[in-house]
Amino acid sequence: MFTVIVGSYDRLVYGWVVQPEKPEGFVVESKNGLQLAQIFEYPSHNGPITALASRNNLMASGGADDMIVTYDVNKRTENQRFTPPDNGGVTCIGFASGFLLNGCSDGDICLWRTSDWKCLLKCSGHKSAVNDLAVHPSGRTVISVARDKTFKMFNLLNGRCVFTMAIGFEGVKVKWAPDANHWAIAGVNKVCVYGVATGEIKCTIEDKRNILAIAWINDHLIAVGGESGVITIWDINTSQIIRTLEPFNNRVKDLSVVAKHSSNDSQDSDNNDNNAQIGCYLVGISSVGLLKIWDLDLQEPDALFTAATDARFTCLTCCNISSDVVSKRPKKKRRIFKKAQTKKIRFEDKTQKDIETQTQQETQPNQQKESSTTEQKVLKGILKKPDNKEATQKPQEGQNKIADKKSETKKNRKRKRGKK
Repeated sequence: MFTVIVGSYDRLVYGWVVQPEKPEGFVVESKNGLQLAQIFEYPSHNGPITALASRNNLMASGGADDMIVTYDVNKRTENQRFTPPDNGGVTCIGFASGFLLNGCSDGDICLWRTSDWKCLLKCSGHKSAVNDLAVHPSGRTVISVARDKTFKMFNLLNGRCVFTMAIGFEGVKVKWAPDANHWAIAGVNKVCVYGVATGEIKCTIEDKRNILAIAWINDHLIAVGGESGVITIWDINTSQIIRTLEPFNNRVKDLSVVAKHSSNDSQDSDNNDNNAQIGCYLVGISSVGLLKIWDLDLQEPDALFTAATDARFTCLTCCNISSDVVSKRPKKKRRIFKKAQTKKIRFEDKTQKDIETQTQQETQPNQQKESSTTEQKVLKGILKKPDNKEATQKPQEGQNKIADKKSETKKNRKRKRGKK
């Protein structure tokens, strides 16, 4: 079904899986044919974990130790560790198609390539730490909010700021709507929803206490949680509360939505029908180490699963196993060639004459080739050069004969002189 990954103030990363009942991990709770099981607990940083993000089988975490750690969700292994340039602290993380983005405490946003984890560019513009960022579904732009009480939009192709707006309060969270026609900014005690066409506020959600977490359920429903511990679902078209879920005993730190089906199947047929099947789960965490998961199709305020730990949770991310987890690459299929249709002849059926004729046919073309090449060489006047050994032996033999004749003539002369 899907995995839930939670970061804590105690430098640990916790992992749960929601799936059909299987004997895997430490089973926390089972209900409606599903089970919540804890699958890992990993000390990833040397300080508190400040940000988590996931896409497909990749997950990344940022900590107060100024480190970014990447993981493989399928293999449950750690891939790479690196630090942002200029030693900027990691405040938030987000994924685009083939890229990883992180906000820094110095106001910059770094773009990393996931193939070799190389920093390609830096988006500069904020005067203070970046609190949160959100990548457009197209992957070409990113929006961010910072402590300088501004909202900015950057072009990821060249890193330039294309839009800036002063919002008048410090934004803590920023999220794109699934259809990318709206974005929401949460901060202090309100949530402002802006329209892309006009850039103006379409809906404002206010609370008596600070709002710390938001999550889009679909194109017109948004979940809101904060220091009050209560999670409410709002309709941005009517600016009214539709549902109130089971509250936490302490403040809500983060929220996330996981779709049950594909995007086409999970969308509502009519945006105004609030009782239609939503087709997703809502996951929330509290600062006291409590995890809750709601099935929004059950129309019940009580949580489907609950898990309690002694940790202090800080951030949350979810991976949909059915659609996001990348399967193994299929093996290359071998090419199968059709054999030529030939008559099968046994060796015993061949007579001796057939064998002799076959050997003659094989030797004749070779003999013809040799004769033709020799004739061509003779016509051209090309002769074989003697070997080096033969060439050196012939002059030596001639010199020896000449020396012998000279010695014989000397002896004959001496003899003639003696007789006289």
